[in-house]
Amino acid sequence: TYANRFNRFHGERGHVFQGRYKSILIEEGRPLLGLVNNIHLNPVRAGLVSVRELESHAFSSYPKFFKRKVPQFLKRSHFLGCLEFPDSVKGMKMYGQYLETVEE
Repeated sequence: TYANRFNRFHGERGHVFQGRYKSILIEEGRPLLGLVNNIHLNPVRAGLVSVRELESHAFSSYPKFFKRKVPQFLKRSHFLGCLEFPDSVKGMKMYGQYLETVEE
């Protein structure tokens, strides 16, 4: 029922979730940095928070990077290294200033 209504409303046909999942390999360096910046700035660009408020935004991974012991699945050093910032809380503060500049 959902698929039929969705298709009728959007002028589509077929399964709602048809098509293959696509994952794109992102190499380290500038492509990775651009992707991480985009992910972190999404709430800012949506008008939910400012860059300065991003550290306390609950629906973002950004605050988790400020912990002394970052969760294993988050690799802070990968994107901080692109900017030659230290892999530490101080480096994340520098990254926050960098994001403010990017958003301007």
